[in-house]
Amino acid sequence: MLEFSDTSFSDFFVSELKLDIDDPKYAANGGSKGKRLRYFLQVCDNAIAVRALEALWEHRTEYLARSGGKDPVANAETRYQGLISRLSGGAAPQRPSANPQPEAIVKVKADLLHVTALAPHARGYAFEEQK
Repeated sequence: MLEFSDTSFSDFFVSELKLDIDDPKYAANGGSKGKRLRYFLQVCDNAIAVRALEALWEHRTEYLARSGGKDPVANAETRYQGLISRLSGGAAPQRPSANPQPEAIVKVKADLLHVTALAPHARGYAFEEQK
């Protein structure tokens, strides 16, 4: 699940949602990360589900950009927006990624994401070149 270890999955929920996903109440259907997440989404209210899904989507987007991987899910963003819309009562929140960005911003963002994937020494030189 997005390369989360058990520890990083727990840390993610604490930092993003101030929530203990390791609480036994979320392991009602099993203790795997996926089963705990699915159960959590079934029992929490829609507003918290939206916050969790938005944080996970942002993490996923950053992960795919860093890894340079192709999105393995067909129509992922459309499906995600539909889910958020349903949970939000029909009004999908406006996502910054949905707004067109000037080419310069897109390039700087891509360059910085590329730098994060480099080894430490090379990353330092590449970061200096970005200035």
